[in-house]
Amino acid sequence: MGALLILSVFSFGQDEELKKLQLEQSTAMEHINFLVGSWQAVSYTNAENGGWELAKDQSITGPTSFKLEMAGKMMAVHLPGPINFMGAFTYDVFNHEYRAAFVDDALGLLDTYTGNIEKGTLTISNIKSNTYYGTEDKKVHTRIRIIPSKPTGFSMIIHGSDDKGKTWEPMGKFVFTNNQQATN
Repeated sequence: MGALLILSVFSFGQDEELKKLQLEQSTAMEHINFLVGSWQAVSYTNAENGGWELAKDQSITGPTSFKLEMAGKMMAVHLPGPINFMGAFTYDVFNHEYRAAFVDDALGLLDTYTGNIEKGTLTISNIKSNTYYGTEDKKVHTRIRIIPSKPTGFSMIIHGSDDKGKTWEPMGKFVFTNNQQATN
């Protein structure tokens, strides 16, 4: 659908509209550029007291990478671990939202997310796409909040919902530090 719109914009000579859309997409991707790099991640689980505790088994075991591709239109993601994840972030100029997709190497599940940035935090969920994990009896949707931290790094907090987003329960947290800082 998007490719057809781009072709129609070109065919009617409305390249100003195309330039406007490209600027919106480029600006949106700049807002998540803090993710670009090689990172070391530490996993945390939800503690009984409501806080976070270091996970006994680290689910991300090697350096992660977030890399811009396709002239900055897409950010490729690799999260290595006992289950490897690969994914991508992009910005949809027609729906004015970020989109992300992740696939794992255990079952080949593709999970798709949509969302936006509010107060510096990128929040995406798979409610709209209705991709979930679990069984027909218990479908668990996921919300991911990505929060930049200073001086470099970010946190990724994952919540689950078995009622299509009416309530969310904390599932895990990852703290990403610059891979060069983690080794120094």
